[in-house]
Amino acid sequence: MRMNRMIRIGRWFFGTEAGQTIAAGLYLGALVKTWGKASGLMLIGATAGGLWAGGTQAGRRARDSGDEYWDGFVGFIREEWAVSAAITGTLVLATAGIGLAAKGGVALAGASKKGGGVLGKTVVPNGVKVQKWLNKNVPVEFHAETIAAFGSDIKVTTAKKSIVAHRYWDGIEAMEFGRWLTPHKYSNPISSLALYNNLATNISSFTIPKGTKFLSGTVAQTSTQLGGGFQFRIANAIILIPL
Repeated sequence: MRMNRMIRIGRWFFGTEAGQTIAAGLYLGALVKTWGKASGLMLIGATAGGLWAGGTQAGRRARDSGDEYWDGFVGFIREEWAVSAAITGTLVLATAGIGLAAKGGVALAGASKKGGGVLGKTVVPNGVKVQKWLNKNVPVEFHAETIAAFGSDIKVTTAKKSIVAHRYWDGIEAMEFGRWLTPHKYSNPISSLALYNNLATNISSFTIPKGTKFLSGTVAQTSTQLGGGFQFRIANAIILIPL
């Protein structure tokens, strides 16, 4: 599929010297743009937190398979730092640019109103909406990890009516109620949903209430799973109504 190919190309590119140079440039640019601001600390925390969480999981996988924990941890950091830095840096720089554009739009709207003209509604790009949703619902150390779980079509969705969603779980590491769900059923959910530490031996269906805001998008490919399915990330499992 085209999305999976783009993900593979992206991961390959940021594994090259040129890709890592660009990733470092994006991250440094974002740091300079946000230096001395709370968003700068959030940038550092999001990247470090995401890499630490991913490295911890990779270390556990390595240990469970008989290898050294730190081999898995360091290997993950070495392979994923550029991708994480590029994603976080791009989001921060895009948000900063959008903020300036929005200010210009407000000023233009005021001028248009005074002059009796008509100005179209300002469209807020998905990246800004996603970041606002993350700031409200997800600890900053998990921002990068959450974004990396999606493809480039990640967006904030508001349920216009009740939505039926499904959750795969095994009762060991993944429990019945959780924040990650999917609107579809898959013959190979572990691969399609890139599940980790989840044997997906059970599936439960829920209703997501009307008006709920959540992240939605294609599942990103990982180093071990193909992805390509479609997923939701809700703020809190307490809103789920079992079917």
